[in-house]
Amino acid sequence: MRSLCVTAHNHRDLHLHGDLESLLVAIVEAMDDSELLATILLSLQQPYLHMERFQAAYGWITSWIKSQVYVHRVPNPLASFQMPSVNSNDLSSSAVTWQSITVVPDYLEFLQTKVNVHQ
Repeated sequence: MRSLCVTAHNHRDLHLHGDLESLLVAIVEAMDDSELLATILLSLQQPYLHMERFQAAYGWITSWIKSQVYVHRVPNPLASFQMPSVNSNDLSSSAVTWQSITVVPDYLEFLQTKVNVHQ
């Protein structure tokens, strides 16, 4: 599996020594907004189920109605994708339920800001 790296520099316009650094990224969070990042869509399922179980221990569940999968550079993406979840009727259960979420191929949205919008 390929790693997802983020760099601070753009077109070799370096301002600080740290601009040469690369960072492996798996998740970005702010407020109640989260972006899970992966180079292979199926690789999101297992880590997400672990996060769901962690949240369930505190009585929290994902708002699936607001959830989306953003894909970039994927030819002919599916219209929806299945993500594993905990049983919302029994948060302590080890049973896995599956949630269908919309796939968005055109942009990424974080903190109500659309990124990489094609004009």
